[in-house]
Amino acid sequence: MRCVLMLLATTICFLSHEGLTSAAEPDFPSSLLGFIKPGMLIGLRTSQADSLVSVEIYDEEQFRIATDARRLKLEELEKKYPSVSEKAAKALATYQSSLEVRRSGNVVRGTSFVFEPSIELDVDRTTTLCTVLHVNGDYFLVTYGDDNSRKQAIAKQAVTRIRWVSDDVRFKTSLRTVSRAE
Repeated sequence: MRCVLMLLATTICFLSHEGLTSAAEPDFPSSLLGFIKPGMLIGLRTSQADSLVSVEIYDEEQFRIATDARRLKLEELEKKYPSVSEKAAKALATYQSSLEVRRSGNVVRGTSFVFEPSIELDVDRTTTLCTVLHVNGDYFLVTYGDDNSRKQAIAKQAVTRIRWVSDDVRFKTSLRTVSRAE
């Protein structure tokens, strides 16, 4: 009887442990294309050397910002998306903190210039923004272009990596010459 009770207690502990560990662990797909679902907003970056493809997964806001960044100026983008304005201000503040060091290297002997920090969007135009239409075992079909009329099938074997985009807004900072004092 004691042996039966110990066996029963061990079984209950094992089952409760299995239930806890499987509930806490994420359910990952068994294949690479299992991460890609119809309706996903993605970016495709193709290597020119070997036609291999890197996939970047966007959420809806990131995708809208990436799309708008290709056609809007920074000022327009900042008005439309407050998060972009905040990121631009932070990038400019970081740049301004190192401005004195940068200024000293840009002075021409015998003249002095008045510089002003400048910031602009750094848009990656090598990534094609797409929407996934269909996923099969060995390929996935995407649509892209301004009117989503262009389609492309990507073979599973061509995908080298899948990356979730955490922040696709990047900036270029520089010093702009405002005036020349003689």
